[in-house]
Amino acid sequence: MAPTKTRENVGADMDRYVGTRVRARRQQVGISALALSKDLDLPRQSVDKWENGQARMSAGQIYTVAVLLGVHPGWFFEGHPVSNLTDHRPTDLDLVLQMPDAVPMLMTYAKLDENARAAAMVLMTAAAGDREPTLDGKDKPLVAPVRAGETDDADDEPGNG
Repeated sequence: MAPTKTRENVGADMDRYVGTRVRARRQQVGISALALSKDLDLPRQSVDKWENGQARMSAGQIYTVAVLLGVHPGWFFEGHPVSNLTDHRPTDLDLVLQMPDAVPMLMTYAKLDENARAAAMVLMTAAAGDREPTLDGKDKPLVAPVRAGETDDADDEPGNG
C-alpha cells in the first residue's frame, strides 16, 4: 500500500524544520552561510537550500553541521511534533523562526536587561498597532496554511464553539 499524501509531506516538513534549526543555530553562533558552506566544502547554495527546506541533508551532513555548530545531531529535530505526524502543520512560531531576522532579533532581545526588554515590548507593540501578524511585514499572513485534504479542527474541539 502506497503512503498517503500526508505521510509524503512529513519528510518535506522535517526538511523545513531541520533547515530552520540549522539557520537558527548558525545565526546564534555567528557563522555566516558562506562560512558554513566553506567549512563543509559545499556551494553556498546547498546551505541556502537546506535552510529553506528545498534540499534534504544526509545523515553525514547533519552530523558534520552539528559538530561545526556545537550541538548534537538530535538538536536539529528537537521540538518537532513527531507524535502527531499526519496532522502536523507549522506553528506560528515555526513560521516566525523562518523569517531571516527573527533569530538575530531574539538573540539581541535576550541580551537586554528587564527594563530594556519592557521598553522594547512597548515600542514593538506601539509600532505593530492592531495589525495582524505577517511573515513579510506587508501582506503575507502568518497563519499556517491548511493543506488540501486537511481540515482545521480547532473549532471542533470541546469548548471552542
